[in-house]
Amino acid sequence: MAPTLARPCGLRGGGASLEFALLLPVWVTIMAGSLEASWYIYQQTSLETAVNAGCRSGATMDPGTNDWRLSQLTLRAQNKITSKLSELGGDCSNCSFVFTLDGVAPERSLICDVTWPAGSAGGAVLVYNTVSAQQVALLEFQPL
Repeated sequence: MAPTLARPCGLRGGGASLEFALLLPVWVTIMAGSLEASWYIYQQTSLETAVNAGCRSGATMDPGTNDWRLSQLTLRAQNKITSKLSELGGDCSNCSFVFTLDGVAPERSLICDVTWPAGSAGGAVLVYNTVSAQQVALLEFQPL
């Protein structure tokens, strides 16, 4: 019969503590990564929702003959994007807006391109500086 090693009275276990100590950093990294990814997706979705509403709002306005009301049209779209983004909890004071009209009547479109300097939830895992969204809306009023 082979001799067995006896453990002294107070030295039992410890394997679970060792496994916990080894797996805790991995678990924390995965949770922080999930939080960062969720925050990025929320910011992207918020911006896309705001750009959709703003571009649609601008597309329902008559640009006028020879686009004489184009500045009012783009200002209306920009104000709608800013207000919608603030409703969703974002600050669009540093947003970059680009509005262009494309095509000829009856297929003219308003293209809204917005870039938002977004922040990370904790900065631990993902590094991204901006979130951008683009929307194309067919103008409803098109003089022929």
